[in-house]
Amino acid sequence: MSIEKVGGNRKEATLLSVASDSCDSVRKRSTSITLVRQACLLQRVIQAGYLVLVVVFILRCQQRSREWLTEKQLFNSGLDVCPLNAKVQHLLNVHYNIGKVAADAGDVMEAVRRYREALRLNPDYDQAMNNLANILKVCIVFMVACWSPSHPSPLWSELRAHRLIFG
Repeated sequence: MSIEKVGGNRKEATLLSVASDSCDSVRKRSTSITLVRQACLLQRVIQAGYLVLVVVFILRCQQRSREWLTEKQLFNSGLDVCPLNAKVQHLLNVHYNIGKVAADAGDVMEAVRRYREALRLNPDYDQAMNNLANILKVCIVFMVACWSPSHPSPLWSELRAHRLIFG
C-alpha cells in the first residue's frame, strides 16, 4: 500500500513519511545504543579477565621466587617439577648440583647420596665422580684421624677406656 492512498493528499503523506522515518531512526538509535552497551560490557569483561590473569601471574611469580631463594631450593624445585623427566641430562645436573650445594653446606650424607644418584644416571660423569671421591677421601682421613692411636681423640680414648673396663 502506498502512503498516498492511506493519507489522501501529499501533505499528509509527507507527515506520515517523516513520522515513519523518525520511528525507524529511533529504533535504529535504540538498537545502536544496545549494541554500544553490549560492546562496553564485553570490553569490561575482557578487561576484568586480563586483570585476573595478571593477578594470578603475579601471585605465581611471587611463589616461585620464594622457592628460588637458595640454590638448594632452586635445584629441589627443579627435581620436584620434573622427577621423571625424559631429559636424563637435566636430572643428572640437578642431582649433581644438589650434591654440590649439600657438600658446601657440610651435609656429607646428602652430598654422597646425590653424587651417587648422578653417577647411577651417567657412570661416566667425571665431575660427580671427582667430587664423590674428594668427599669420601676426606671422610676416610677423618675416620683414620679419629681412630688412629697416633692421633688421640675422644673416640680412641673412649675405645681404650671401654677395653680397660670390659677387658
